[in-house]
Amino acid sequence: MEHSGSTAGYSAHLIRYPDQHVSVAVLCNATSARASQYAHDVAWVLLRDRATPAADTAARELPHEDGVLYRNINTGVVLTNVRGGTWTPEGHRIRVTDEYGSVEIYERAKKAAPTSTQLQELAGTYVSDEAETTLVAAVDGGSLVLKRRPDTVITLTPQYADAFTGPQLGLVIFRRDASGRVSAMTVNQDRVWDLRFARQPSPVRPSQ
Repeated sequence: MEHSGSTAGYSAHLIRYPDQHVSVAVLCNATSARASQYAHDVAWVLLRDRATPAADTAARELPHEDGVLYRNINTGVVLTNVRGGTWTPEGHRIRVTDEYGSVEIYERAKKAAPTSTQLQELAGTYVSDEAETTLVAAVDGGSLVLKRRPDTVITLTPQYADAFTGPQLGLVIFRRDASGRVSAMTVNQDRVWDLRFARQPSPVRPSQ
């Protein structure tokens, strides 16, 4: 049983293993700290000699294909490594089991290399009423960036079609409507899934 949370630069994670009578609590006071990872790392040190291992515990490298990556079928997050766990191929997908027995499914996706024109399609103003935040997507020096007042600029790195990653932001996915027009943007992080930003209509310029 576990739960995490953060606010105002603080983060925490509490995890309990009732059968083993072990609890781990981590409290952090730095925005760069990874409370959830630290809690699981400590738990693994304490319990690995008593935990039931997966059927195949040998360390295995992820399948590698040029121009191909693996994304989570639920969150869209890109798999970068299998830390302390195992993976099993299932056709065009892989099943990843971590050291605690949690299972996630990832599917193959073509790595994106968007052109300037394709990046320009994503430019615009995006607003989240839930987060009370406005982000402006713009093309700057051949890269897509997100700007937030007063002076934050986050450079995005392409992953797969319409999906990017940004430091301290996580996975950013631009969503399209039935006509193919970009209508929204979502942000996914470790503790945030599908935080929606609606694209605002472009202002109408007066005719000359």
